Amino acid sequence: MSVTNRRTFLKTLAVLAGAEADAAGAAKTAYLAAQDAEQAGHFVAAREGYAWARDLDPLRFRAPSTFNATVASVAQAHDATVVDVHAAFLKASPHALIGDSLLLEHVHPNLDGYFLLADAFFDAMVAQGIPGRPDIDVPEAEARADLPVSDIDRHLGDYKTMLIKAGWPFSSGSPTLRLPPPQTEGERLAQELYFERTSWSDAQDRLRQHYRAAGDHAGYTKVTAILADAFPFTGSLQFETAAALIELRRPTDALRYSRRAADLEPRNVNHLLVYAHALILNGRRDEGRAMLERVLELEPGNPTARNVLQQLGAR
Repeated sequence: MSVTNRRTFLKTLAVLAGAEADAAGAAKTAYLAAQDAEQAGHFVAAREGYAWARDLDPLRFRAPSTFNATVASVAQAHDATVVDVHAAFLKASPHALIGDSLLLEHVHPNLDGYFLLADAFFDAMVAQGIPGRPDIDVPEAEARADLPVSDIDRHLGDYKTMLIKAGWPFSSGSPTLRLPPPQTEGERLAQELYFERTSWSDAQDRLRQHYRAAGDHAGYTKVTAILADAFPFTGSLQFETAAALIELRRPTDALRYSRRAADLEPRNVNHLLVYAHALILNGRRDEGRAMLERVLELEPGNPTARNVLQQLGAR
């Protein structure tokens, strides 16, 4: 979800909710002091001040700083690893002030925030040999572009966040939301889903077919892969994803889906053929040859298997 950095730190929730208690006043005073420090360029003081304002907030939607100390203490006692996601968020935020660039509202990360969270856990797991060194190092830009989130998901997330911010404690009124007219097929389908006029899977399927008809092969492939991962026991989705990835010249990614397709339907000749294709493109010619021979066992006259085996030559 794309969120602009309009602010760095949310005003204390009790103040937003209109609380008049002394505790709310103390939190507000700390917040205003932190704002003054930020405007003066004293970013360390601002960061500490905003944290103090959150800790003083009597409306406890956000965990106070003491929780982090408790987590660290318990982890040390049980020899557990603490992944410092907070440090990753600080590093990625302007002046180390965490705000709208990484958060949706008062606490939940946006897509960039969740990417950082997942990356921090992944790095910690790899550092401890769980499950081992990855075979391929994927560049960050490629990993971000390949997030399993469609345009429907992005817009639906926007709508739900807007609804949350329209209600208490962000607003004193009832949470009502008028959605803007959709400008794209992704927005239109997201609104269909928001108003519960379709299911998530049907909306995604309609989006991928829209991409296919429009000639957007990358968009079609991405949404098909999202569906394939959501329904890993549907062989046709695994096959379609593998074939689309091969067409996009991404044979390494295609291997996983083609293997799934072949495992799910081991007598489906088309599934075995796409698996053989992926194996060969990944340099695993002997395994690809064996898969083609399996195709001929099931369908002795299959022209594709015969032609490719002939091209591969003798073992």
